[in-house]
Amino acid sequence: MKIFIVNDDSIFAEGLQTLVNVLAEHHEIYIAAPRYQQSAKSHALTMADIVSASEVKEFDHPNVKAQWAISGTPADCVKIGATKFTDVDFDVLLSGINHGPNLGIDTIYSGTVAAAIDGSFHGIPSIALSLFLESPEGFKAASEFVRDHLDLLLGTHQWNGSILNINFPGALPYKGVRITTLGEVIYDNPVQKRLNPRGVEYYWIAGDVRIPEEQHGKDVQAVKEGYVSISALKFSFDDPVGTALDKIDWTLQPSL
Repeated sequence: MKIFIVNDDSIFAEGLQTLVNVLAEHHEIYIAAPRYQQSAKSHALTMADIVSASEVKEFDHPNVKAQWAISGTPADCVKIGATKFTDVDFDVLLSGINHGPNLGIDTIYSGTVAAAIDGSFHGIPSIALSLFLESPEGFKAASEFVRDHLDLLLGTHQWNGSILNINFPGALPYKGVRITTLGEVIYDNPVQKRLNPRGVEYYWIAGDVRIPEEQHGKDVQAVKEGYVSISALKFSFDDPVGTALDKIDWTLQPSL
């Protein structure tokens, strides 16, 4: 296969590097990934500044055909990679493996998920990959899962503009696989106000994660219980049943 790999943790991150090293034994790899950490950038594009792209030599495997470090966001990387790799007919885009989970509402902030969604905009079957608790063993196990099941995933899922969001638990071995929908993740104290040594106020956006109990069929529950979670996601902000605005008579009267 010809595989486009991107992430949001940077081209030098262990999750991406482990994935590349495992998959390069069997597939052609093309990388366009951020030069710097770009977590939680969602689908942001760099519009008011230049974006640079430079070739790096992180991988010396002959199946790694291209490796570009991009100064912009994950979505920038997909768009620039698609421009650079115009002569490649990709079988799949893989985004990750992210250092940390992308579950529930976090998916809307995730650069990892956004890169996969942007891949789908380019007509490439795209999969976001995230690991709940980062560790060398965890990244290797997740990469091997992808290697062993990639044909099955590509051949079974209906790629109608949707992506797959896969989250791997930290505990090994995996108990199995669950097909899930997005669950609920709550952040307590998400904005923390602090003072620097000169007494100037600043803010730290983080929060303490709390996962409500009994979320059957949800991604957060599956990963919490040691299962690989696979969710199908599709970009849409439409809410066809959530409004009664279509019941209004919108006949516009001439202004006086």
